[in-house]
Amino acid sequence: MTFRDAVKRVLEHEGGHVHDPDDRGGETNFGISRRAYPEEDIRGMTAERAAAIYERDYWPVARDLPIAVRGTVFDMAVNAGRTRAVRLLQDALNQLGHDVAVDGVIGPETLRAVRASDPLALLHVYTTRRVRYYARLAGRRGRMRKFLLGWVNRALGWVE
Repeated sequence: MTFRDAVKRVLEHEGGHVHDPDDRGGETNFGISRRAYPEEDIRGMTAERAAAIYERDYWPVARDLPIAVRGTVFDMAVNAGRTRAVRLLQDALNQLGHDVAVDGVIGPETLRAVRASDPLALLHVYTTRRVRYYARLAGRRGRMRKFLLGWVNRALGWVE
């Protein structure tokens, strides 16, 4: 999966301009939030500008991963942050029997474990981790429950 393929799918999930008071990111456009990017013109954000930000800030955590998990890790990084996406990957690797530090950094140890894993098994465990994360997030913050079904569908959309 190339960056172009991945960003196209992410942008389909992210959509355009929203300012939902229940969204902790605040005003958001194409997945770029005012909270994460206070210097950006969120209302005037274009898909092209969002893609440039994704490529610079989010794609690096996924680009060296196997194709089977590259897209979903990238999508999770955009949706919940780079560190969260990588921690979930490291949790999934540990569930598959590896012993990696859950530090939110894709270093040599994490890459070795990823490459030693069955890509489809890793994809399935990672997706389960995503869904559990979303369920916990929705359960802790009642106002965010309305996003749960969309989040789950988003996570499952990367399983082929």
